[in-house]
Amino acid sequence: MANYYLRSSDGNDAAAGTPGAPWATMAGAASQMAAADRCYMSNLHAEAQTSTLTITSLGTAAAPCEFICIEDWGAETDPGEIVHTVTTGASVTVTGSTSYNTYILGYAYMHGVDFSTPYRFFFLTRFAVGHLIFDTCSLTANLYNKDCAVNMGIPSHSYAQCVEFRDTIMHSANGGMILLPLCRLLWRGGGLTQTTTTYALVSGGSSGGVPIVDMRNIDLSNVGTLVYAPPLKFGDIKFDHCRLKNGVAVTAGTFANAACQIRLVECDSGTNFIHQHKEDYNGTVTEDTVRIRDNSNSTYSHKLVSSAYTQFYSPLRSFPVARLNVTEGSAITVRVEVLTDGVTLTDGEFWIEANYLGSASYPLGSLASSAKADILAAASNLATSSEGWTTTDLSTPVKQYATVTFTPQETGIIEITACLAKASTTVYVDPDATVS
Repeated sequence: MANYYLRSSDGNDAAAGTPGAPWATMAGAASQMAAADRCYMSNLHAEAQTSTLTITSLGTAAAPCEFICIEDWGAETDPGEIVHTVTTGASVTVTGSTSYNTYILGYAYMHGVDFSTPYRFFFLTRFAVGHLIFDTCSLTANLYNKDCAVNMGIPSHSYAQCVEFRDTIMHSANGGMILLPLCRLLWRGGGLTQTTTTYALVSGGSSGGVPIVDMRNIDLSNVGTLVYAPPLKFGDIKFDHCRLKNGVAVTAGTFANAACQIRLVECDSGTNFIHQHKEDYNGTVTEDTVRIRDNSNSTYSHKLVSSAYTQFYSPLRSFPVARLNVTEGSAITVRVEVLTDGVTLTDGEFWIEANYLGSASYPLGSLASSAKADILAAASNLATSSEGWTTTDLSTPVKQYATVTFTPQETGIIEITACLAKASTTVYVDPDATVS
């Protein structure tokens, strides 16, 4: 591994890349670095160009190239005398025509760099595999009043491409910000700022691909719509513990098949209640703060709205509920309350599943189900419940419950999931399952 230095004020890409003879541009540095090499960028580095920019890192998956912003070393020329203090402030800017983009390719780790481009960023789109990590960076696009898109990956290589944002801010100066991930995107910390209304955040694009997007601890309070547009055949989009805008809309369109889903986990604006939200081919699961069982310890119910494609062998599944079990070798019963508007459910249309530790010899999970025995078995109506519910806007409330009995062999967590297999149906499920 070799160390190099980068500073625009006195740099030259034909120089040696030393503190006293630094390189001038990030693209020039990348072209001369080998796998595992490190480039120290002065926090005063401010390169700019008026043409499309391509930065291609020659690192590998095991040994990416590193670009790290440090406090400027002034006139010091001895690397051993430089205090390498990690900071932020280095900038790489493209200006000029709205057709100018920034391409960043290959395997690289970048810390503390601010990137700006007139129109779009393209990551890993040149028919090449790669893994890019942006740590404490910022990405500013759309400087000239056009909708901005950040394209990530291509269908041919999406299986071997990954982009990571860590405590990184994305900013769109004009228009809307769109992420077009066709590979794996991991975003941990940071947010998206916006000077005008943001109308979309995630879109599947129109060229296929396998987007796997995991966004956690992100400030999305400037995003008006979370969009997953799925013309693609596969995709998994998750927002986990993110701050949302009050009144944010979650739009998923029509899923191509059962391999696509979007999930929101413990996300909230503080005033707009969206703790959990899931959409897939079989329907939508949300949290409802109106229809609640009277004696429940929960402040919401799980609202399941099935699609027209739901089947007995492919049901819409609720968010799982965990319960600690301390019983070993004795039968226990799990009971879940359910509410509909004028629909009497059978055990072929609604049931619960309990995953538990069923072996005393090793921690192997077992599954117990209250569903009818098989797809050809006759169905029976669920038991009628006398539990009270808040039934606002329901003309003919129908209250039922499902139970399943099984014998755990070890102490541990029981995971309880409600399953809806009746097409185009809405049910409210109390997540406060009882175990007796």
